[in-house]
Amino acid sequence: MTSDAAATPPRHVFSPQGPRALGRRYSRFVSLAKIALPLIALALVMVLVAWPQAQSEDPTFQVSLAALPEGDAGDAAMTRARFVGTDAKDQVFVITAERAVPNAINPERIRLETLQADLTLNSGAWVSMLSVTGLYDRTQQSLTLLDGVDFFADNGFALHTASALIDLAGGTAQGSETVRAQGPMGELDADSFRMEREGQRLFFKGNVRMTLQPGNAL
Repeated sequence: MTSDAAATPPRHVFSPQGPRALGRRYSRFVSLAKIALPLIALALVMVLVAWPQAQSEDPTFQVSLAALPEGDAGDAAMTRARFVGTDAKDQVFVITAERAVPNAINPERIRLETLQADLTLNSGAWVSMLSVTGLYDRTQQSLTLLDGVDFFADNGFALHTASALIDLAGGTAQGSETVRAQGPMGELDADSFRMEREGQRLFFKGNVRMTLQPGNAL
């Protein structure tokens, strides 16, 4: 004879309110999560934003580009820099400098110190320019020479002036300060000059004075 307890399968004992209570707790958890998670994310963003500002409050940790000299980008400075390009006639020019400092705002403008620019013509002739300081604009392909400029050519021609503007792409140069030119024929002084066709044509203006060497014809 079997008992009723043995014939009845075992049952788990739950409170009649158990499933409903669990559902209500889960709903409250989801509702709180919808509010809490965005707040936590917002707090993390605020921490990330505030952290660099808090760090910069330390006066020993501040770096201000505005406090640097114009064009000085600090660690961006290069020593023994070398730039190579071509003009409109595919003639190669090379600019070397003991120190080159890209502009902090426009890195394509580079301040040069103790520089030399060499242009080799397709004919094989060359023109060399030396200066104490200069400004190389890579976008405009222009070179501004300052604080004393010397031009030399392989034909014995030399030109000395205080400053000059070189159009590297067009192969021209000009200066608006007193200039002295020297060559096999003699010497020439003027108030300004303009050079075209990579030095093949020269124009001088203002108080032009020429001294010819005896025995040399024009």
